[in-house]
Amino acid sequence: MAFTETKRKYLLTIALLGPSPSQPFRPIDLAVRLGVSRASVSRMLLAFVKEGVLTQKEHTYQLSPQGLTQIKDALSQYAICHAYCTRVLQLSDYDAHECSVALLCTMEPQTCAHLCHQMETLLPGRQTPTVSPV
Repeated sequence: MAFTETKRKYLLTIALLGPSPSQPFRPIDLAVRLGVSRASVSRMLLAFVKEGVLTQKEHTYQLSPQGLTQIKDALSQYAICHAYCTRVLQLSDYDAHECSVALLCTMEPQTCAHLCHQMETLLPGRQTPTVSPV
């Protein structure tokens, strides 16, 4: 399933909200992280639930198995991009996060994959990084 730039940004942000992508989250936490209204978040979360990407339990949501599968590649690419931004470009964690999310959400998935492959070859020590939420 192809996602719009906005949906990719929401999903990536959801996956990075907690220590693990599968951790439940509150809509208000997502709204604060994205800097958008609770109403905007509620509409998007409802759409994700209908698409099977999220599950809802009382006042929390979490990525479904389908959602985790769909975001897996983006999380790997995020880790590489974030590592490149911090290690090679020497950006702060915050700036590296913002840059990584912007790149991954605005470019086509194939372009992201190619760019991240190139970034990975330029990383010092060439160790594949792991995802760490901001």
